[in-house]
Amino acid sequence: MLAVDAWSFGLNHLLTLFGFTITMTIAILGFRSFNKWKREKIEERRIDIALEALAFAYESGQIFASIRSPLSFDSEWSEMKGVDTPAQRLIAGPFFAVLSRIHAHKDYFDRAWKLQPRFMAVFGKDAAKIFDSIHQARTEIQVSAEMLLSDAINGGLGRDVELTKKLKADIWKGARKVPDEIDPKIEAFVNGVEALCLPVVAGRYAKPKK
Repeated sequence: MLAVDAWSFGLNHLLTLFGFTITMTIAILGFRSFNKWKREKIEERRIDIALEALAFAYESGQIFASIRSPLSFDSEWSEMKGVDTPAQRLIAGPFFAVLSRIHAHKDYFDRAWKLQPRFMAVFGKDAAKIFDSIHQARTEIQVSAEMLLSDAINGGLGRDVELTKKLKADIWKGARKVPDEIDPKIEAFVNGVEALCLPVVAGRYAKPKK
């Protein structure tokens, strides 16, 4: 009777250990599968952000080219206030047109502020510095256009000639004999985004080795 009880106890104990082992194995495999799934999701998110940032950076060239186009139309300054005579409106209008274009592309610059923190979350907080270039470019164009508009409305009094040339070079692409300080900022933005994002995208879509 004692032998039977001992055998029964040993068998039960063995079955318990076996069941525990199976449970632990399933748990470990499940945990590994979850970790793999989590890593895949994180990598997918990195790729999504990288593609979005690249598309946004490449779009910047078109946006700023549109804003800084020297060609303008009177319809772009139809809402300009404080300028009465046709001659004044003709002088001040092109500067107002630049400000109107910046406002027309407000959605693009809003997207920059929304993309920036997500970009930092993927590539680190120092990556925010890449966006400084595009923010500075927009600010410099806007401030220069406002100063030139003010000069035009007030008869251009008290403004240094060289400074005026610099302000016009900011708002209009291709100004002669004055260095363009805006385009290099756009190029720095694009290059910075490419440096971080292209390796991520290339790694995702690289052809498998045979």
